Amino acid sequence: MSSSDKRGRLKRACDYCRRSKIKCDAAERYPETCSNCAEKRHSGERETPCTFVDGAPKKRHTYAYVRSLEERVKELEGKLGVGTSESLHKKRRVNSVVYSSTHAQEPDSDSEYSNIVRSMWLSGEQTPHSLENLREFGMASNKGLFALATGFVDSRQSLIKANGHVVTSTKHYNQHYNESDFGESSLVYALVDLYFSHVHPSLPLFPDKSAFLARVSSSKLTADFGGVLLLVCALGALYHSHTSADAYLHTYSHKAPNALLMPSLTVHSIQAVVLEALAMQNTQKYCRSCWSVIGLGVLLAEDSRLDKAQCEDGKRALWGLYILDKSYAISCGRRVLQDGIDMAKPESINIKQDTSITYFNNMIDLYALVADVVSLQRSKVVSVDMVDSLNGRLDEWGKRCCQKSLHLPSQQQCLKVVGYGVVKIFINKKYLKTQSTSGLNLCVDAAKSILSTLYYLHYESGFVVNYTDALLNWSPITASGIMILSVCTLRSAQQPYEQHMSYVDIAMQVLRAKSLTDGVVRKAYELFEGLIDTLQLRCAQPSLAPSVTGWLDECMRDCNNPLNAAELDSDWVSFLNEIFADKTV
Repeated sequence: MSSSDKRGRLKRACDYCRRSKIKCDAAERYPETCSNCAEKRHSGERETPCTFVDGAPKKRHTYAYVRSLEERVKELEGKLGVGTSESLHKKRRVNSVVYSSTHAQEPDSDSEYSNIVRSMWLSGEQTPHSLENLREFGMASNKGLFALATGFVDSRQSLIKANGHVVTSTKHYNQHYNESDFGESSLVYALVDLYFSHVHPSLPLFPDKSAFLARVSSSKLTADFGGVLLLVCALGALYHSHTSADAYLHTYSHKAPNALLMPSLTVHSIQAVVLEALAMQNTQKYCRSCWSVIGLGVLLAEDSRLDKAQCEDGKRALWGLYILDKSYAISCGRRVLQDGIDMAKPESINIKQDTSITYFNNMIDLYALVADVVSLQRSKVVSVDMVDSLNGRLDEWGKRCCQKSLHLPSQQQCLKVVGYGVVKIFINKKYLKTQSTSGLNLCVDAAKSILSTLYYLHYESGFVVNYTDALLNWSPITASGIMILSVCTLRSAQQPYEQHMSYVDIAMQVLRAKSLTDGVVRKAYELFEGLIDTLQLRCAQPSLAPSVTGWLDECMRDCNNPLNAAELDSDWVSFLNEIFADKTV
C-alpha cells in the first residue's frame, strides 16, 4: 500500500493537532497538510509530516484472567452460603426499583393501599365493632364483580372472607402533635372536664367519659384522637376564664391532616367535624364556614361504613352530624346536605347519662322536622296546608317532649322549649308580610316563650348555660327580631304595644348576657341596639339601657338622625338579613 493511500484515511484532526488539543483543518485542506503543521514547518519548529495514524487498540482482559475471577467468586459464594446469595439477589432486585425523589414512601403504606384495593375489589367487610378503617366502596365499584368470580372457588372465597378484616397501622401518624399544642396536663384535664360538664350534655358525642380520659395520655399526640382532643379543649376553654378557645382552634385548623386525603378513616374523623363546627359557630372569623365544614363531614360519612358498624361511637357521631346539618341549614338559609340516616338512635351506657340521651333523641326527632321546614323555605310554591301540616307535627312533638313539671325545669327541658319556639317561628315566618296577622301572632307567642325561658336560664336558674348548636344558640337573635317587628307593626296601626316592649327589654338583657362569650350574638346585640335607637323605641321603654360596648357612642351622634344601613357593618347586616329575609320594617 502506497503512502498516498495511507494518507487518504483522513481523521477529524491530525495526530499533532489531536495531541495538542487544537482545532485542525486537515479535512478542508486535504491533500495539503493542515495549517497548524504547515505553520510549524515554515517556522522550522517541526519537520514531521501531517499524519493520521490510528491509535493503538485498547487492551482487553485475557480469557484465563476472566476464568480465574469466576472461580474466585464461586469459591467465596460457597463459603458464605446459599441463603446469603439469595438475599443478595433480592437486594439487587429491590435496588433496581426506581423511587420518586420528591415523595418518600411512608411506612406501612403498602399495607394501607392493599387494604383499600381489597375494599374496592375483594371484600371490604369488617366486624361490626371495628373502627380501625372505615373507608367504604359501594355496589357501583368492582367489588360485586369480583365477588361473583371468586364465588366459584370455595377455597379462595373462604380465604377472602378470612382476610376481610381491615387492620390499618397508624405508626406513621404518631407524634403528629406535640406537648406544646395542648399545654400543661392539668390544664388539659380541666378543659376536658369543663367540656363534659357544659357541652357534652346538649350533644353527647362520647359514650363514656372515663374511656375518653384514659386515652388522653396514651393517644394525645396522634393525628386522629389528638385532633379531637384539641377541639374538646377549645370548647372547654369557653368556660375557662384564663384560657383562649381560639388558640386551640387555630392549632387544629393549621395542623390537622386533611381527612379526605388520608387513606385511613376512623370514627374520630367524623367526631372532629362535629366538634370543629361547634367550636367555629360563635366566632366572627369562622362562623360562616360552619356549613362548609358540615359538608366535609357529610362526604366523610358517605365514604365510611359507620352506618353499617352500628357501634355507639358511630351512631352518636352520625346523629350529631345530622343535627348540625339541619341546624346550620335553617339558621343560615342553606340547603340540607344529609338525607335521613338508616341507623338506630343512640342508647345510654350509664344510668347517669339517661337524661342527656333522652334529650339527644328528642332533638333528633325535632331536627328531622327542621329538614322539612328548610324544604318549605326553599320551595317556590307554599300552601297554607303545607304550613298547617308542619305546625301540627311540631305541636305533636311539643306535647310528647316538652312535658311540664311541678319542679323547677331542668336545663334540657328549657332548651327543648326554646327549640320548639324557634322552629315555630321558621315555619310561619313566610306569612309575616301578608295581610293576615295569624302568622305574626304565632311567631310573637313563640318569641315570648323563647325569651322568657332564656331569661330564666341566664338570670334566675343559677345554671351555667350549656353550649348548644347554632339554631338554639342564635334563638334570642330570632326572637328579638320578631319582637321588634311586632312593636313596629302595632305602633304603625296605633295599637298598644307596651307589653311587647317589655319583651324587647328582656331580649336585650338576654343578648347582653350571651354576648360576653359569643361573638356572633355580640355583633347582633350591637346592631339591635342601633336599630332600637333608629326606631326611637328607647324613649317608649326607659328601662332599655344603652349598649355596654360603646359602639353606639361612635355611631349614634344624633338620635334624631336615623341610622342608615350603609353605616352598619355590611357583613353583619347581610348576616341578619339571611335570618330575617322576609321581614322589612
